[in-house]
Amino acid sequence: MNTTLTRLVIALGLTAGLVSAFIYVQVLLAQNAVDLTTALQTIANREAVANEYKVVNSLLEETVAQRNELASYIIDGDTGTIAFLTALENRAVVYGVMLVDTRLEPSPQTTLTYDALSVSISFSGTKRAVEAFITDVEAMPYALYITNMTTQRQSGNGGVVEVSGTLTLLVSAINIDV
Repeated sequence: MNTTLTRLVIALGLTAGLVSAFIYVQVLLAQNAVDLTTALQTIANREAVANEYKVVNSLLEETVAQRNELASYIIDGDTGTIAFLTALENRAVVYGVMLVDTRLEPSPQTTLTYDALSVSISFSGTKRAVEAFITDVEAMPYALYITNMTTQRQSGNGGVVEVSGTLTLLVSAINIDV
């Protein structure tokens, strides 16, 4: 019986050692699993950021022409101001409207991304020419809106109605002295 008891004690000791070793390995595996999960999540996050970076770069490359067109709607400095005024004068010539006076005043905007340039134009011409001119000015490829307009009917020659007035525009602008 001694032999049997000894064998049983040895078997129990071995079994306890194996169970302890198994539990220790399980704890190590659980810790490694947490570390592995964290590493996998970090890799997945970095891949997602890299993919988003590629998408944003692709979008930037695809929209260069559109962004350049949108930028052209905003007066940029003195050169842009001259180009805007030239376009305005050319439209007046096309419609037979005479621009009597043009005044420019910077208009700082606290609620907008861009500053603005207030453009006041005094004009005269036939009623139809003035209407066509104003309609064309509203459709100019600039970020602008009419803030004020006054017109006065003048005596016309031969039944043609003459109109004079003032038009005030607010045009988005950058790189202007405000």
